[in-house]
Amino acid sequence: MKYTIPTYYLPKVTKKLDRMNKSVSKAKINPISYTVSTPYTITQHIEEHKKREVEVVDLTTDRDPLVNNGWVFLALIEHDPAGNMILKANTDFCVPETYRKTSSYVCEHCKTKHDRKYTYLIRKEGLDEVKQVGSTCIKAFLGFDITGALKYRDLFESLERDVWDNDLYTGMIREVHTVPVENFLPYVLGESELHGYVSAKIAYETGQLATGKAAWDLMIDMRPSEAQARDLRAIHTKIDEYKAYTEKILSYVKSLSPKNEFEANLVTLVTRGYVTFKTANIAAAAVIMYKKHMDSLKEKAKPSDWIGNPGEKIEVRLTVKSVNYIENRYSRGSIQICNMRDENGNIFSWFNSGRTSLVEGVTYTGKATVKRHNEYKGHKVTVLTRFKPVELTAEDAPGREKNVPSNGGIKIFNFKRS
Repeated sequence: MKYTIPTYYLPKVTKKLDRMNKSVSKAKINPISYTVSTPYTITQHIEEHKKREVEVVDLTTDRDPLVNNGWVFLALIEHDPAGNMILKANTDFCVPETYRKTSSYVCEHCKTKHDRKYTYLIRKEGLDEVKQVGSTCIKAFLGFDITGALKYRDLFESLERDVWDNDLYTGMIREVHTVPVENFLPYVLGESELHGYVSAKIAYETGQLATGKAAWDLMIDMRPSEAQARDLRAIHTKIDEYKAYTEKILSYVKSLSPKNEFEANLVTLVTRGYVTFKTANIAAAAVIMYKKHMDSLKEKAKPSDWIGNPGEKIEVRLTVKSVNYIENRYSRGSIQICNMRDENGNIFSWFNSGRTSLVEGVTYTGKATVKRHNEYKGHKVTVLTRFKPVELTAEDAPGREKNVPSNGGIKIFNFKRS
């Protein structure tokens, strides 16, 4: 795994890593080897119209810190009377439904029934079977102390998060800040309107700051930057509007019957009523989830019709509503399944295997050929082929904002500004 860090941080990071490598040997954990590249320079954008040259190095590790002696750490379950909060270490891991509602009395090692605050989900490398083990039994079960592996994980997470945000490396923060969820979501709404919504997944893939973390920083930072101060002023002018919208979001989430681990986490978070740094992105996702719910209600009210005839070339203007991926059986990579609607609510589908990927929330125009007419769950769907999409810009649609800002996030609100 590779981490890019400023050169001036390298001595502090390697010193901490070397110290951890010595300490974990007592816990029977394999130390992590690393290599450091030759320094090179990158351009860092600090604020609008401000940038600086930073000398950096690439620190490359020999293994995943959450894999040791053939065991893979998957998730930490935080048990609470309001429900289980599942903090996944691996975003690709799908928590089995059994463990979303699992009891704090379960430990598949000692089988002893007593209340636990934390349990771990682990599995043997190469196998699918998941085990739930209590925090006091985890060392006996694995043969090593997993807290050492978690310290590695915290260190490498800080390289991706804190190194670029602060001038001092503080290590692990013991004090846990909490913010009432009803106070937090108005700032998420404000950040979303100002800069577009950036999910945790998009942030991980692109290196951007997720909306949840950005909103958290606005509330926690005692000395906001110039850009943060500007955002705070803009948000505070509409705070009452955001608070009213937040009440609708919380009411919707509380009415959910969770169908997956994300919804279960979200309901638990809202029920217990507070947000932490680790759960900020989960809480922020409630905003986009509610927006999609409202959009779906509006779309259901508009009956879809078939457009054109199979084989006919048509001119379309479509907004991408959702994007899914399937494996391409004929070449490397994946096929993007784009579900889109036009201004009249008609549904279109396009299997995109080209190099240009469409982005959810963006409006495109272009020529396409009608491949066939389908029906899905009672809705008429026009399937396209040979679609040549051109992104619609703000200049192409006077009076409307561009759907996706330059930061790649999804513009999800269009409140009328006073």
